[in-house]
Amino acid sequence: MTGSPDPVRLAELDAGLLDQEEAAAERARAAADPNAAAVLDALAATRAELAALPRPTLPPPVRARLRVALDAAAARRTSATRRRLLDTRRRLLATAATLVGLAATTAGIVGPGPVAGPRPALALHAAELPSVAAGAIGTTDLGPLTDAARRAACLRTAGVPGPHEPVLGGRPVVLDERPGTLLVLPTGALGSFRVLVVDRGCGPAGGTVLAERTVSR
Repeated sequence: MTGSPDPVRLAELDAGLLDQEEAAAERARAAADPNAAAVLDALAATRAELAALPRPTLPPPVRARLRVALDAAAARRTSATRRRLLDTRRRLLATAATLVGLAATTAGIVGPGPVAGPRPALALHAAELPSVAAGAIGTTDLGPLTDAARRAACLRTAGVPGPHEPVLGGRPVVLDERPGTLLVLPTGALGSFRVLVVDRGCGPAGGTVLAERTVSR
């Protein structure tokens, strides 16, 4: 082979940077050229010598600066990851709150509103009892007489028959300026009910019936 070998090409061959076809052609040329073969032998020897050398160590100040730089980079990554997690969590919480609000609005489960206190006593005259009693059916604002045992004791001591009858409705009233509790009770007959007004303190110790009548619808 005439001419000088290409050291760059030979170095690429030695380093394994050539593809299979190029490497085969370069080896064939080197095999026919003593100078090229000498370059390849020198490259192999250099690699062997470098491999035998101890691994270089960094001076302590350089190692310290590298450690600080690596720690700072890790902290930045950790901080960025934490921010992403927090942002994701906030978005999820906001979405969940929105969904809960929508579900509550749709299903009517927003939660109890302000608890209504006892209804104010309705002032009425005896002649108004039938209409007031009809409007009280389904309302059980009975105050202390909400307790079934107290209510039964009240009616029993007041001499009202059937003290354990279920209550159809009731509310606080002031009947002809006398405070009391209106009770609507069944009669057992279709289309009629009993209306009672007992004093506000009616209970086991005694009670007074302020009004009583049977009303037909």
